[in-house]
Amino acid sequence: MDKYNHQLILSTFAEKMDQIEKVSLITIYKNIPFSFDAFILNSDKDIVLFKVHKYQLAASILVKDIYIQCDLFEEHIKAKVVKMNPVKLTIGLTDFAYSGDLRRRSSIRVEPDTSLIAYLQIQDTSVVAEIVDISVNGLTVYIDPLYLFSPEITPGKLSSKFEVRLKLPGEEIQSVHAKCAMRDVRKENLSGRYRIGLQLYPDKVIKEVLDRYVSSQQSRVLQEIKMLYERSLAGGENR
Repeated sequence: MDKYNHQLILSTFAEKMDQIEKVSLITIYKNIPFSFDAFILNSDKDIVLFKVHKYQLAASILVKDIYIQCDLFEEHIKAKVVKMNPVKLTIGLTDFAYSGDLRRRSSIRVEPDTSLIAYLQIQDTSVVAEIVDISVNGLTVYIDPLYLFSPEITPGKLSSKFEVRLKLPGEEIQSVHAKCAMRDVRKENLSGRYRIGLQLYPDKVIKEVLDRYVSSQQSRVLQEIKMLYERSLAGGENR
């Protein structure tokens, strides 16, 4: 933790608390950002206390890192959840740091809830890949080194556009075909697999298919958070 920036942000909240009507808190769960309005209640020592939306509280059980968007700061602030009160719907945040602008995320990437396989057609070879996450504009996939030998040494092999084919659950279209190109490659030390980021170039029809899938996964994850609240926290709030 950067103690200087932490203290600077903490002091700003304490000194200008009365000028802030509300802030937005953002929790990123399974790659999906969920944003709700919140209100600052008080600042005590290293912790700022917020009144939050019930689903933000539920999401904070799953993810302790949270982002703050406030007019006092040009950048988003990253903080850690250290206190929670399900009855009063409050959370305490500390370990404040500047985190840049979350809007730089070009598009929302969602994680499949079931195993999804993609096939990369590279010249005359069909390479099997496991999908890690997916957006309208891109994929992240795992490739076993059995199928691809040292792509970081010969990046030109994948740098030009090639084809990707996959089947999304719930879609009438039998398979999605799109042009793609490699954007980054990392090798995982433990598994030996390659994690590859792919830029997609879908046509209008395929883009609509991908958009529907991303939206459905967003809804599924939000429903997961809602169910967590109803099952674990709602009773405490009503006592």
